[in-house]
Amino acid sequence: MSSSISGTVKVHETCPSPYFLNSAIEGSALSTFGMGNVENKFSYSGCAYHTCSAGQYNPTRGNSGFSCLSCVAGRYSNSTGAASSSTCKKCSAGKSSISTGASSSLTCVLCSPGSFSEAGFAYCSDCEPGKYTSAAGATKCDDCGLGKFSSTSGATACSSCIEGKYSQSTGVKKCSDCAEGTYSSSKGASSCNNCPAGTFSSLIAATNCSDCSPGKFSSTARASKESLCLDCNPGK
Repeated sequence: MSSSISGTVKVHETCPSPYFLNSAIEGSALSTFGMGNVENKFSYSGCAYHTCSAGQYNPTRGNSGFSCLSCVAGRYSNSTGAASSSTCKKCSAGKSSISTGASSSLTCVLCSPGSFSEAGFAYCSDCEPGKYTSAAGATKCDDCGLGKFSSTSGATACSSCIEGKYSQSTGVKKCSDCAEGTYSSSKGASSCNNCPAGTFSSLIAATNCSDCSPGKFSSTARASKESLCLDCNPGK
């Protein structure tokens, strides 16, 4: 058999979220007894109810007025009356949001080409030199390929090495010069060619090799100076 007793209690504790304490006044209490268990159900007349809007939450019990906190930039929440920041969901990778208190994933916008983001970012980050992305909504940047480079941040494409230069690694910021005795006559080279026998190159970043002068020869490939061209034997 159960019975109910009603009475009044003085409000000493703060009101449970999402309520807040308007004033320290008496409230009404209802205690229900039954089956050996006691359950106290308080209906505070001094507690006012206020629901946090979507994009907000209240993690604490308030005793001096109601205050909702906003989801931080890079997150959003479409839930009302939330009591925890865990209800603020991250914008997905490849998107960002600078808005605080966002109530919809529509505030999360795709990163522009040349930039990327991980989940929950307020801003997209530019690709570093040596990397690029040509598509919107990238979650990472790609390395420039062999024979290519990118010297600036936020690249949407990589440039080919010019003649006389090369890149034998991926993700480089600049191309390397062909060394003396080597050359490159085409764009986008990943290596330089050796000057063939009978030619030489004393320049760096050469686009071609020079022939030995008439009456001279060189049997050595990759000759780096004209003095390596020797005199031909008489009659030859």
